[in-house]
Amino acid sequence: MPLPLSYPSFKCVLEHLEAVKRANIIGRAPGLQKIDKLVPLCLESFYIANDRMTINNL
Repeated sequence: MPLPLSYPSFKCVLEHLEAVKRANIIGRAPGLQKIDKLVPLCLESFYIANDRMTINNL
């Protein structure tokens, strides 16, 4: 059985995870919401228009 990530390791992985995947993981694990708020979100692109919002061209 693989060992769980330590807090610093998980924090690093979460910071560099693609934004949509990160949101999906946090949505499934409410216990991670606190750490999610502490770790900055890295975005390649972020656009807001009148009728839509686009993150990383998704």
